[in-house]
Amino acid sequence: MQFPDEISKKTNHRLSRLNGQIAAIEKMIDNKQDCKQILIQLSAANNALQAATVHLFTAALKYCALNANSMDHDKDYDFEDIEKLFAKMI
Repeated sequence: MQFPDEISKKTNHRLSRLNGQIAAIEKMIDNKQDCKQILIQLSAANNALQAATVHLFTAALKYCALNANSMDHDKDYDFEDIEKLFAKMI
C-alpha cells in the first residue's frame, strides 16, 4: 500500500529540509566552525528526522492499518507488524 499524495509530499518536504540541514552541517565542519554550534545543528537535524519518522508512522497507522480491510493490497497490517515498526522507531 502506498501513502496518499498529501503524506508523500509533506514527507518529501521534511526530508528536503533535512538534506539542507545536513549539507549545512557538513559545511560547518569543513569550515572548522565551533563544535558547540555543530552539535546544536546535529541535534536539530536529529529532531527533524525523528519528527519525519513520527509523521510517517502515524500516517501508516491512519492509512495502512486502519484502512487495511477496505483497500486492495496483498498484506494486512496486524498488531504484530505495527508493534515491530514501533520497536524499530525507538
